[in-house]
Amino acid sequence: MHFFLGLKLEEWAAVATIANGLLVSVLIIINILYLRSADRQANAALAQAVQSQRQADAAIESLKILKEKSIYEDEQQIIRACDLLQASQREVLRWRDLMKDKWGMAPSSAKLLPDDWSMIVYQAGKISVDLSKRVTSVGSQIAEANDKINGFLVIDPRYRDARVPPMAYRLLDEAVPHLNGIVIDFEARRQCFYTGTKT
Repeated sequence: MHFFLGLKLEEWAAVATIANGLLVSVLIIINILYLRSADRQANAALAQAVQSQRQADAAIESLKILKEKSIYEDEQQIIRACDLLQASQREVLRWRDLMKDKWGMAPSSAKLLPDDWSMIVYQAGKISVDLSKRVTSVGSQIAEANDKINGFLVIDPRYRDARVPPMAYRLLDEAVPHLNGIVIDFEARRQCFYTGTKT
């Protein structure tokens, strides 16, 4: 029989088997603990991914709502601009006729452009640079005519310059076709909102 450190080889084999079993048991326990830890981490990561997806969905929904609100506000501004342009168009035509040959029947003052003409210029710029330039130009022309008319009307009728009404008439007459074109362009933009097309 062979002995090693006081034990027979068969006893060493038994000790080795027990030690091997204990080592396997320890490794199994370590693996179970690792798998539990990994499972908790995976569940936490999954929960975080679900939360991130909810936040992303909420952000997308918020953007969608903001976009719809922006489109609605744009539509309302275009509608308002169209209404103001049409009112201005009617006033320009009325005062053009008065300045042609009825200036003796004119009211005491003229108001040919709305107070928020700048909003119309801004909305025109959102449609196109060319339209913005046209609106600015016709606005200047109408404002000049408006100033001439009001300057004419505040003077005592005995001292009025008879050359002013024809000048105001000419300015307004030149502005009418441009203003008509602008109204048509704004109306086309308004129709785009109703049909859902883009210009």
